[in-house]
Amino acid sequence: MAVMGQDTIMGGGFEIWRGGYFSPHPGEGCCGSALAKPLGWGIPEQLMAMPTNQFVFPERDSTYIHSGYLSAKLLTNITTKDSAGDVADGLAVLVPGNVYCAGIIGYGALGIMGDLYQTIAVSTGSPFADTPQVLSFYMMMNHGALDTALYAYAFTRWDSVNQKEDTLAYNRVDIPDDNVTMLQWYHYKDTIHYLMPGLPDTLHLIFYGGRNGDSAKIGNTTWIDDVSFYYPGQDTGSNNNTVIVHLSMDDAVSVYPNPASSMLYVRADQYMKGYAIELYDITGRKAMNGTLTGMLSSYSISSLSDGIYLYRLLDRNNKQVSSGKISIAN
Repeated sequence: MAVMGQDTIMGGGFEIWRGGYFSPHPGEGCCGSALAKPLGWGIPEQLMAMPTNQFVFPERDSTYIHSGYLSAKLLTNITTKDSAGDVADGLAVLVPGNVYCAGIIGYGALGIMGDLYQTIAVSTGSPFADTPQVLSFYMMMNHGALDTALYAYAFTRWDSVNQKEDTLAYNRVDIPDDNVTMLQWYHYKDTIHYLMPGLPDTLHLIFYGGRNGDSAKIGNTTWIDDVSFYYPGQDTGSNNNTVIVHLSMDDAVSVYPNPASSMLYVRADQYMKGYAIELYDITGRKAMNGTLTGMLSSYSISSLSDGIYLYRLLDRNNKQVSSGKISIAN
């Protein structure tokens, strides 16, 4: 259990798994057995009557772990069922032919929604009554074919007066293979931006090992471990075996001081080494360009005129990932 502050993410370390076929002990599934699931989390086998000899969805893994003894392994695989139906509670979604599925795991129970063209797994949520500051988790990938892992969360509260569910905080984030080293643990941290005040009553949280599985992606694997929340004042650091990645650019990039004189500094996540930074004056003229040399880069601006400048941070594909304004007063 990952305990980070006043509340917990049940089973966030993925150390306890229950259920499954081929169980050597009552209530305890063997490693990798179909239907075994981590305590507090939901997996797609709860919804679909998948063949027991095909481990399509999350398995527990004792080989690739960030800490403890186990992690959650999300595998992209295939089921040859003619329908991805046979779903509990009378639901059925017809998907003719082969079904290629990315691994999915969600906090609390899982549900599905969809139409004739697409079926989507969703987190139906689990009771949660607190306002953490940062979502933290560790992820490692081994993708033979390019893919995009993703996750989404929502903090919600039931409005009994208006009979509707209010969303207090929400985010959905893609984590593409670009700039990711395979079989390397990354520490992802996402600052939670609340849309409205108050305490939630439910947390919805779901991880996808990939997007829209297809035959080329069979065997793609994503591992998740140590999912937790941080609260104000807590250390959100990592250890020496991981790379820290802020999913909110507000946290990932800091350009300072502001106003600046003589020197300008850029603090950025380690994976941004090699990204370009550009400064433009108010007329749109490029006044400076440089390359990030590491987690802290410095640039001389003593030759620039006083005034307001726009900075742009560009990734290796020349795509803008961050921008802002600074004042220079030499």
